[in-house]
Amino acid sequence: MTRKKSEESGAGQPLPLTRPVLSKMTATDLINAGESAAQTLGSPAVNVAVNLLREELYQQIALSHPQEQKKRESAYLELHALLSMLDKLKLVYRRAEQELDDIQRAPEREQAEYYENQGFN
Repeated sequence: MTRKKSEESGAGQPLPLTRPVLSKMTATDLINAGESAAQTLGSPAVNVAVNLLREELYQQIALSHPQEQKKRESAYLELHALLSMLDKLKLVYRRAEQELDDIQRAPEREQAEYYENQGFN
């Protein structure tokens, strides 16, 4: 399964519970979670383990006999879960980046609102 097919099938889309969980987090917790997600995604050990597992699952799918449908389905579901978990980590990281950006731009927005309310715009 390629990245594109994964996204087409909805694997890249957040689960219904994802956004409410993230929206209930404080800004600090969200930023900390984003930093942890970035560290996890950037970890050489995690990347090696993910690549080994991904390759193993692809091989299980490709080398299974036609009558081993349950084995292929199981490997496919594991692969899909792995890709989904990676997508969720990326989602947390992107959401934390957005939160940091919002925090950094808050003074600019407040100043623009002040000027607008004073009739300068």
